[in-house]
Amino acid sequence: MAGACEILVTFPLDTVKTQMQLNPTKYRHIGHAINTIVAQNGVKGLYFGMPAMLTQVCPARLPSTSTSSSPSTLFSSSLGLCQGCHSVLRL
Repeated sequence: MAGACEILVTFPLDTVKTQMQLNPTKYRHIGHAINTIVAQNGVKGLYFGMPAMLTQVCPARLPSTSTSSSPSTLFSSSLGLCQGCHSVLRL
């Protein structure tokens, strides 16, 4: 979920950066690039290609999200540690 939120926030800036690199003479500054992209393609132009990025990032981050608390819980319960120790083991 965090990976998807990260992409939703940063993807438009990455799109603008890429367009400025591909067409250095077309845009005068970042504001001009944003305005031009939105004028030509609408707001969805800032998110062009995002579905492909989400299909790569979300599945790649799923295993780390689903297993992050399991090892520390298993480790602390097998040693008989207190419940407050879980947060220390996650570091």
